[in-house]
Amino acid sequence: MSGAGTGYDLSPTTYNPEGRVFQVDYAIKATENGGTIIGLKCRDGILLAGEKNVVSRMMMEGSNKYIFGVTKEIGAVITGVIPDGKSVIMRARQEASQYSEFYGQQIKPTVLADRVAQFMYLFTLYGGLRPFGSTIMLAGKYQNDYRLFMVDPSGAMFEYYSCTAGKGSQVCRTEIDKLRLEDITVRDAVYHVCRMLIKSREETRDKRYEIDMGWVSEESFGLFVPVPTEFRKEMENKAKEDIEREERGE
Repeated sequence: MSGAGTGYDLSPTTYNPEGRVFQVDYAIKATENGGTIIGLKCRDGILLAGEKNVVSRMMMEGSNKYIFGVTKEIGAVITGVIPDGKSVIMRARQEASQYSEFYGQQIKPTVLADRVAQFMYLFTLYGGLRPFGSTIMLAGKYQNDYRLFMVDPSGAMFEYYSCTAGKGSQVCRTEIDKLRLEDITVRDAVYHVCRMLIKSREETRDKRYEIDMGWVSEESFGLFVPVPTEFRKEMENKAKEDIEREERGE
């Protein structure tokens, strides 16, 4: 953004003549280059998933997590600059803990998402700070309702039936449009999400990567828990085989 942006990207408090804040744009760009993450609101709950590159063969499987529990009923997935995302997760846990201590009940997903959004927005207001380079998806259950939210580095927060972010988000968005989410369960969605994440890695499929998933659903009795590893790997292998068959024209 040199040229027109010269001098306007030194602080998150500075607008350029077109009314843009370049440091926020840079932070959003960082999330677009991050690993692909997906959130799907299905018939019986919500599935969160993300894919991540394995940077070293010496790294233990599952050590570089994208999926986090915030409370027993609320979970999150992050993409972009992972340490930034983890800082936001720590803040979300503090907000949930303080709410529980003060009000004597679990925080609602919509209240937590709003507080996380306000926290991220705060970092776009002062010259001594910088925007977080991460996008956060939050999913949880309140009473009998499942809610899915996404917060971007600008602090904008929206509720979704389905959402995706990261490098392969465009491919995933196209595939999500083909699904009837109100008719499938989170268990069925695991296979579809594996297909999306594998197809989104068209150019880098040969590189080592892992898929991480968590769900809050009737199957997990309303708690946010990781998807069972054996089931996830079974669906991942099935998705790979189906994609290879399609590419061979079978």
